[in-house]
Amino acid sequence: MDRDRHTYAVTVATGNIGGRLARGLLEAGHRVRALGRDASRLQDLVALGATPFVGDSADPAFLERAFRGADAAFLVVKADQGAPDFRAAFLRVGEQYAAAARAAGLANALFVSSMGAHDPELDGLIGIHREVEALLDEVPGLNAVHLRAGSFFKNLFYFLPAIRAAGALATPLAPDAPIDWAATDDLAQVALRTLVELPLRRGQVIEARGAERRSIAELARVIEAQLGRPFPAVHVARDADLRGMAAAGLSPDMAERMHLTWEIMSAVSLRNQAPGATALLPTSIESFVRETIVPALTPAERRHVRIEYRLRDDVDLDAFKQRVAEFVAGLRAHRADSVYTSYQATDDPRRFVHVGDFAADAVPSLQAEPFFRRFSAGMRELCAAGPEVIQLVAVASTSASSRYAQASRSGSRADASSVDCRSTVG
Repeated sequence: MDRDRHTYAVTVATGNIGGRLARGLLEAGHRVRALGRDASRLQDLVALGATPFVGDSADPAFLERAFRGADAAFLVVKADQGAPDFRAAFLRVGEQYAAAARAAGLANALFVSSMGAHDPELDGLIGIHREVEALLDEVPGLNAVHLRAGSFFKNLFYFLPAIRAAGALATPLAPDAPIDWAATDDLAQVALRTLVELPLRRGQVIEARGAERRSIAELARVIEAQLGRPFPAVHVARDADLRGMAAAGLSPDMAERMHLTWEIMSAVSLRNQAPGATALLPTSIESFVRETIVPALTPAERRHVRIEYRLRDDVDLDAFKQRVAEFVAGLRAHRADSVYTSYQATDDPRRFVHVGDFAADAVPSLQAEPFFRRFSAGMRELCAAGPEVIQLVAVASTSASSRYAQASRSGSRADASSVDCRSTVG
């Protein structure tokens, strides 16, 4: 029986794909090494039997330890979207994966790549995924398989501020361009089916395709039917798109690469006409739009909160800001219409203000989430003063005065007008 059990190293195990894959592997009786930067966020998987590996993907020694003795690894590149040179940051992670696989003698790896990576003419985010594929393919003895996906359903969350402001499905994608959409749950299932059949086949590519490609115009008609009012598809021009991404904390390099990717997807099909293998993804983008995007556009009773606190002097600020960014990511994953912004004082970098705007019916389930409980409990331990929680009548705007900077944001509305601030993570 034990011969049928394998050991898997799952990178970004707290992510949408990695988390679901790790659970599937554990349910199938396999051993899972769950990799992540925050031990607290791995606890749900640990409770199911996973072994936590806490560290940074930029640390080759950490990755080598995680990969050594594993039968296979699941690889996702997660790079800092605020990095001045996003390509370099992305490739550094890929290089560390390749180096650790070589040093550990890893035999099998499944890498989540981008549809279109077969075409050397396509750049943007597609091109840097192709470069990581090449790095992994060069590792001697590694059976590297590349799972190429189209646009994730949740990419639509990027556009929510513009959609709400325009009262239309406003995106930088050409309205009539057919797009391959991918649900992260479906990709986790493809990854699970692939990884349990070891050894993998070196050089294999799996192209994950939606049952039907759908354009932004078609999705706008789905929203229109649900809302019962006109809801057109609107094209967002390049300059406006770049400004929006800059406001969300993306570096100019990342924003340019993202926009170029939208332009490529608008102009050509990313599908390989002669793929080695294909996987049909069953979940429709229409169902996601009806169940997730439309509720985010429907007015509902809101709850507004402002939280002020000062951290203890011994708290590592960079580690704390990463913790806040991961908390914001959890809020976004829990409910698309949650808006949350964290501000850091410019004259006292240990002083922060958080402003939240939530649908009232989402608050009970949000407060029950393990990530929310862990963050709230941890805050009390880290603060020298506060946290002081204030209920607000309304949240007005994302603009803030000069004494504070934005620390983390998930949405488009916040107000820190009583203090000067700057935001640190979008």
